[in-house]
Amino acid sequence: MNTQRWRKYGRGIVVAGTTVFMLGGAATAEQSVRPIMHQVLDAVAYLLPLSMMEKSRLSDLDQDLVATHVERLQSSASTLASHAQRRDPEFAFLVRSFAHAVKEVQYAFEIDFSVHSHYALLDLTQNCVACHSRLPSDGAPPFGERLMARMDVDRLDRHDVAQLYIATRQFERGLKELEDILLDNELSAIDIDIDGTLVRYLSINIFVKQDVERPLTTLDRFLRRDDLPYYLRRHVAVWQRSMRELKGMVGVEPSLAVARMLFDAGSTLARLPVGREALIYDLVAASLLRRRLEAIDIHEGEEIAEAYLMLGVITLRSLEVNVAVPQAEFLLASAIQAAPFTEPAKDAYVLLEEIAYVNIAGIGDLSHPLLDMKSLRELVDDYQ
Repeated sequence: MNTQRWRKYGRGIVVAGTTVFMLGGAATAEQSVRPIMHQVLDAVAYLLPLSMMEKSRLSDLDQDLVATHVERLQSSASTLASHAQRRDPEFAFLVRSFAHAVKEVQYAFEIDFSVHSHYALLDLTQNCVACHSRLPSDGAPPFGERLMARMDVDRLDRHDVAQLYIATRQFERGLKELEDILLDNELSAIDIDIDGTLVRYLSINIFVKQDVERPLTTLDRFLRRDDLPYYLRRHVAVWQRSMRELKGMVGVEPSLAVARMLFDAGSTLARLPVGREALIYDLVAASLLRRRLEAIDIHEGEEIAEAYLMLGVITLRSLEVNVAVPQAEFLLASAIQAAPFTEPAKDAYVLLEEIAYVNIAGIGDLSHPLLDMKSLRELVDDYQ
């Protein structure tokens, strides 16, 4: 069975990730947490090959080293928590998610549930993926290449290999893996769409590479598949047209006004709540918003709340639902904290509460392990 589909339906889709390491800070902030990132990925590189093995098959030395690397992950979570006090509101939420993921890894190894350990570690790498796939980047650091060289990627699902390449900032290799999946005729085009490969591929090209020429060419080849359903063929054609229309907007100086214009234009394209016609407009707008937030030091005020609100809406309507890391919820909560007395904050809370009540399970529960809904509601109420 396709691993990604099992993960999506069996325990919630694990795609979007968290922006733990670099989002919302200048170059000096990135440098200050880079050693943490290296420590985390080094631990993952050691633990992942052992994660599918039963504890009884590990040597005493391996068991001791597993414990050591899990402790290093816990230490990394604590260090990131100290950084969160000096960063933007979304960063604090994402650090909580990272700490939660570390606890899942620790629990999985403690109970010796090898499959759980394997996917808990892959979930953890998502804490690197979105950080590295939200902003432009220049090439791959040598650390990532050395780390991947130590891993037996032949044993991993191809989607997970692509994920690890992106987590270690090897974007060219990650994109090549995703292209191979998109053009593999042995895979169903519908399954490829369900797995989120198309959206992931387009977002990396636009966010990281600031490029539409490469995805235009890839989509031309994708359209030559003979198993595309009508809906997907229509979506791809709309995305290609949008990329040609917005070619000159990719990589321009980030502006809230331009992002708002693109967001509004995308809103008119989406005919249905589940429609993805607006995807390219949303991705370009989100790229501008992300770079705008990256360029400022103080994440407060109505404009910042509006930026977070737009990013939250874009994540809900155009990107991928992520149960393991509730990125849309974090963005909406950040809008509330940035300016609780404003209309964007109130709109954000309305969406956040609706997500909680009308959730996948349909249980109507406002509780959330990573968000204090009561405190967020009080922030909105205090300024009514």
